[in-house]
Amino acid sequence: LRTPDVPESILEPVYEALLEERQLDVSYQGRHAADPRQMTLSPLALVLRHEVLMLIARVGGKVYQLMLHRMHHAVLLDTKAVAPKGFNIDKYLASGEVGFRFGDEFVLEARVDPLLTFTVTESPLSADQTVTLESSDDGAWSVLRATVPDNLETRGWISSYGPRIEV
Repeated sequence: LRTPDVPESILEPVYEALLEERQLDVSYQGRHAADPRQMTLSPLALVLRHEVLMLIARVGGKVYQLMLHRMHHAVLLDTKAVAPKGFNIDKYLASGEVGFRFGDEFVLEARVDPLLTFTVTESPLSADQTVTLESSDDGAWSVLRATVPDNLETRGWISSYGPRIEV
């Protein structure tokens, strides 16, 4: 899939709103909505997910993820953006909110080949990850153990390694 185009007329006010902590007035076309929805929002962060720019924003009392390419217009307001009390973007992302969740976190235990061992050692899946070298007849495989979110990204990541991982 190609990266959706986002016009400068959307990007500029979004960037300014984030930098200056100001609210935005936007017209947003939801995936299943017949007509765009007008809303005032408080931008919290900008996230790149699968080549799609997503604005994490407070709308009313809830936090939403809004795809920038679905915005028809965005106007920077003079009012200060209001983050939810105690909101922390790192915790929000770590909770798996930006992924398609299936359930809670789980402990992934898998045998991984040498190439994947290198990959997960270089870029760990979680803070509690362990990788233990295993002696076996089929080469220098390792045992990977990590607490991960049960979401689409995790399942896709596992599937993408095919014969290099045994769960």
